[in-house]
Amino acid sequence: MLRLSYSAAGLPSSTSEWKHGLTFARNFSAFSNLAPGAQGHVQVHLGGSTCSDDGALPAASSSAYITAAQPAATVESILRTGVIHSDSTTVSMHYHLRDEEGRPQVALHDLTVEMHILLDGYNDITTACTPPNSATGAADCLLVGGAGLDEAFSTASDVAGTITVRAYYSGTLAAESRSLELVLSQKVGFTNYSLVNLFRTHSQICDQICDQICD
Repeated sequence: MLRLSYSAAGLPSSTSEWKHGLTFARNFSAFSNLAPGAQGHVQVHLGGSTCSDDGALPAASSSAYITAAQPAATVESILRTGVIHSDSTTVSMHYHLRDEEGRPQVALHDLTVEMHILLDGYNDITTACTPPNSATGAADCLLVGGAGLDEAFSTASDVAGTITVRAYYSGTLAAESRSLELVLSQKVGFTNYSLVNLFRTHSQICDQICDQICD
């Protein structure tokens, strides 16, 4: 008889048997009723004896297992910094991954998460995000300045753009968040005054003061 250990993940279903000589086998499957990553053991009983407890029977007949996590299928993101200023070029996002069933415990093997910024007239700016938490599927993305972002500020007007978070498995896109709006605030421009211009400006102020006194 095959059965799952007490409190193990899964409910047994669909059995079939075959034998060859003194070797017996049964295909065994289980419906998962606990979160991905839950552990359990399959116990084998023969003639009232449990294989792992009977020295005459192979202990290897009882084996441990872990319920597998599924790939990420959706990404939800929150943009913490919707308006970026030239003197504080930090872009911060928070994201959550979910599998097709809405569970946050997604497969982490070969998973990479990236933040993509697309600004009007500029190439895609990409930065790697922190890997998601194995239990919550959540983590952060952070870009502090860097090539492409600093150069995109304009002294003439604001620069509009969009930002997304994408999840990849072995380089293949698996999920992408909706696009959020990002604005690079207009950069303050400074006029370079020569010493001659400064002197003239000072002289004009003095003349105005003198005119007011004289009047």
